[in-house]
Amino acid sequence: MVIEGEGNIETLNRPPISEIKGFKTYDADTAAQLFRNGYMIGGRKTFESVFIPTEAGKMTIPKIEFSFFNPQTKAYERLVTPDFLIQVEPSQEKFQLPQTLSQQAVFKKEVEVENRDIRFIHDELSGEKPKHFMTAAAKGFGGLNILLTVLILGQLIRLREEKKFAKDANLRRKRLAKAAALNRFKTLKKLERSRNPHDFQHYFEEMGKTLTHYLSDKFGLSTHGMTQHQLEMKLEEVLGAEDPLYKEIVGLYEICHASRFAGGAVGNADKHRAFQILKDTIDRVEKMKL
Repeated sequence: MVIEGEGNIETLNRPPISEIKGFKTYDADTAAQLFRNGYMIGGRKTFESVFIPTEAGKMTIPKIEFSFFNPQTKAYERLVTPDFLIQVEPSQEKFQLPQTLSQQAVFKKEVEVENRDIRFIHDELSGEKPKHFMTAAAKGFGGLNILLTVLILGQLIRLREEKKFAKDANLRRKRLAKAAALNRFKTLKKLERSRNPHDFQHYFEEMGKTLTHYLSDKFGLSTHGMTQHQLEMKLEEVLGAEDPLYKEIVGLYEICHASRFAGGAVGNADKHRAFQILKDTIDRVEKMKL
């Protein structure tokens, strides 16, 4: 579910989904992108939900509603999705919740004991003063001044960047594209090490998302509704159809599709190859003047 428009998108709550007979429903990822155009703030927020059918037959995911106040019309408005009809094929295997969603383990944070020791406060003051108290204090204040100077300079640089980003939303996406991709590397590494067969397909799905989001941000393309064909056309324009990296990126998308529709044709060696192509793509594109 993607909600896009003007306003503080970050404060939006997930549209409620009532319990549906014949389905196990779980809330998955939530992602938000904020943009600023002058004094206007807007953005896009994406909510992902997982629907796992527990029985076969013709099933219906009922409509989902979202209400909001429109300040231009000064009235509440409502968005409604259509009913989603799907055909669930029967299975001889007993229904089993995917391990990655078992008891919603991915959404639960365990409480851990950090320490069992207690340091008591001493109410007795020593009568002796450090011999070099004044020297130590002077060094401490000097170090504090340096730290404050560094913090102020950092804040000034950040404010300068924010002013640039406020005038050009695409500039923000280009500057932050690499950081966002590297942040997704943690998830990819975790899925790469996993021996859970369900994570094999999930790995290539995350790989495709990471590559698409990175290239869309660097080339100033909208990720909403972006197709592989559109990205390949842009890459062909920038790199050229005969560029080895262009061919490798197209090959990476083919591997991602093969893992989804023909899982047996993709092996663990393709994981390492796909990850290397992703790294090479980021390194190459970062050196370009876009």
